Amino acid sequence: MAEVKKKTSRPRAIVVDDGSLIKKEDVTTKVMRWIAGEREGYLIIPRIPTLYLARRGDIDTHSEEGEKYPFEKILQRYSETDPLILSKLIIFEDLTKRGYYISTDLEGNVLKVMTAVTGKEKYTLFVLEEGGDFPIDLLIQRLRTSPTPIIIGIVERRGGITYYSLENFLGGDGSG
Repeated sequence: MAEVKKKTSRPRAIVVDDGSLIKKEDVTTKVMRWIAGEREGYLIIPRIPTLYLARRGDIDTHSEEGEKYPFEKILQRYSETDPLILSKLIIFEDLTKRGYYISTDLEGNVLKVMTAVTGKEKYTLFVLEEGGDFPIDLLIQRLRTSPTPIIIGIVERRGGITYYSLENFLGGDGSG
């Protein structure tokens, strides 16, 4: 992995469809935690951590052409292919503040929640929006097959979050 240096300037990140790319030599301690891989000599930061770091001002985001790429524009770009991206970001920020590490490279509205210290998976989290579709069949299937507890995170229209344990929500054993 890249050597982490203490820097006074923010690392430059190139925004791409699946996240952002950062040069190995530009990695800082604030960014290191969110590196998910490597591509063509760059390190990859997934979409949600890219939004998180851009919103906090921890990275300096640019387009592939070199123009400044503000948070709002990144959010708009990612929303085109993931309508739940803002809700995922809200939950990501909340759980990160609580000391969890979130794996965001999963499909659909599913996130994996891990303890930051051990990296061991603690929960499977479904992101839902107030008034949105509720994939009950998928949730019941996951409840029966998941090795970790299922949590539903519902993001309200005004940005509040309510978490439910699926076992409690469905009445204990998932049978309804």
